[in-house]
Amino acid sequence: QYFHYKIDQLILNKEYKHIVNDFFTLLELGSLNKRKLQSRFKQDCEKTLDYLLSNLIQITKLNIHQTVFISFRPSTFSDSHCNYRQFIKIVNSMIAHNLLEREKGRKKTSYFDKKLWIYETASTLRLNKKFLSLCEKLNINYSNIENILEKSLPKYFIKCRKPSKLIRGKKYKGELVSVNTLKSNSLFKEINLKLNELNSFLNNTSFTNMKFNGLVRMYASHIKGAEFSFGGRLQALGNENYQSLSKIERSKILINNNPVKEIDIKACHLSIFCGCINSKLPSNDPYNIKGVHKDIVKAWVNISLTNSNYCKRWPTKTRKKLIKLGHNMKKFTATKVLEIILPQIPVLKLLEGKEISWKVLQYSESELIFRTIYQLFKRNIVALPVHDSLIVELSNYDESKKLLS
Repeated sequence: QYFHYKIDQLILNKEYKHIVNDFFTLLELGSLNKRKLQSRFKQDCEKTLDYLLSNLIQITKLNIHQTVFISFRPSTFSDSHCNYRQFIKIVNSMIAHNLLEREKGRKKTSYFDKKLWIYETASTLRLNKKFLSLCEKLNINYSNIENILEKSLPKYFIKCRKPSKLIRGKKYKGELVSVNTLKSNSLFKEINLKLNELNSFLNNTSFTNMKFNGLVRMYASHIKGAEFSFGGRLQALGNENYQSLSKIERSKILINNNPVKEIDIKACHLSIFCGCINSKLPSNDPYNIKGVHKDIVKAWVNISLTNSNYCKRWPTKTRKKLIKLGHNMKKFTATKVLEIILPQIPVLKLLEGKEISWKVLQYSESELIFRTIYQLFKRNIVALPVHDSLIVELSNYDESKKLLS
């Protein structure tokens, strides 16, 4: 559990912030640096100490037998609120004051390159009884842990993945591009600043029947110099985020104690494809085709647009999903659906030969959604993105829909 650089970082709530000052004084941290850097050092130290104490309390649940695994490598702090140097000083000071026990991790040289180090195991930390007695004096115990902690927003709101890899028929997600690499792009600062403004605004909004832990913009692949040109959907953080709720559950959300309504974009990717080739989408519902259920039409069109090629064989997951919905997939093979759909949606005849991948379509969609919710935020209107739709207060529905259009 490398808790110090996880996105869902924890901090002490306002009522318990004094604990940080108590520990700061106890650990004599103010005497560890030169006087001219004292003010800045103290500020960094207090922030790092806040995250460290909060996560130690949350992970161990104040159990001295619970081990906390943690990496002491500087690179793991690059996208963290915690300052690496202050973190090391605080941990060493806590060990010196008999509040923590540390067992160092292990590393060894690579079999193929003796100059390259491989980190086998992380360091481990354990609480001492003195730490527990201090917590008891400060009125922190197992029963009120959840009440004294709250989640903070991440330090950076941009992520980018390298392309996925297919190994022995199994698809693996590409690794995340390092923050330092993303920072080299001149657009990083501008995009992150806007996302920071938006997240701060949403974080100060009252939500009911949902949790808000922040939004990050996830770009789809890494090409040097064009890191922010593909994908880019806004993803809600946390395991229990509102984007994971069903449409019925999302309709029960309250924003500032007011009811909400969801704005859907009709045939989003198909609309964007039409725009890319200077064509118009039919005014009626393009997925409403006689003889084929809307679920099947929508699935076939989206798969074809995603691959920039006609779907001639149903992916296993899609087929199972459609069967679960009660559709006869023996009757509606992918090639049969192709024959029915093309005459009904003639614009798709122009799909073959066009290099408009899902990454391009998704980027256009994400830009549309992001610009809309950012402009709404400037008008003091709350809008929550759900990929190609928006959740807004019922009273702001007409204005939001007009702006999105």
